[in-house]
Amino acid sequence: MQHGPLRSVPWIRGVVRKVAHCYAERSNKRPFLVAAITGGVVCGASDTFAQYVTRPEQEFTWDKRRTLSLVAFGTIWYGGPCKALYLGYERFIGASTALRAGITTLIDVGLHTPFALLPSFYLITGLLQGNSMEQISAKMQREWRFASCGMACFWIPVCALNFFFVPQHSRILAVTSAGFVNKTWLSWHSNCALRI
Repeated sequence: MQHGPLRSVPWIRGVVRKVAHCYAERSNKRPFLVAAITGGVVCGASDTFAQYVTRPEQEFTWDKRRTLSLVAFGTIWYGGPCKALYLGYERFIGASTALRAGITTLIDVGLHTPFALLPSFYLITGLLQGNSMEQISAKMQREWRFASCGMACFWIPVCALNFFFVPQHSRILAVTSAGFVNKTWLSWHSNCALRI
């Protein structure tokens, strides 16, 4: 007979399986709605976490407007254009082979990210944070090249794994979960550079 926390492991696995099954079922029935909710929740959580771990002083001051802008971006982008694109990749390129996953990855990271995702990110988050179009444009021109190259280094392996192993219903969850790690690191890196 098992004692302590190991006794609950089968129960936890059962709950995780049920949640994953429920998520997949709902995502298959309402792909855009589930992608929007997933994108908003994960982007909001990652921004809050990034703000907390990169705070310059001991006391945490939460920038709610910044988080709201990320929630809005995640909801709009991942629940609309990104989900449509992911469904289109599977329809027009196919899935389940290394070659197809590689082609999809190159299109997603080489075209979608720098020319659609990043401009939309700067526009949506910038407007919701109260920036003018001139400020948004200047920031994007200043940061686009580094963001595009840096994102390619991170996202090529992530997207290749995502498009090869992850079923369609969970790809937005997988990519936003990886984005949680990526955004936290980028926030730490940019704040670290400001303190040096």
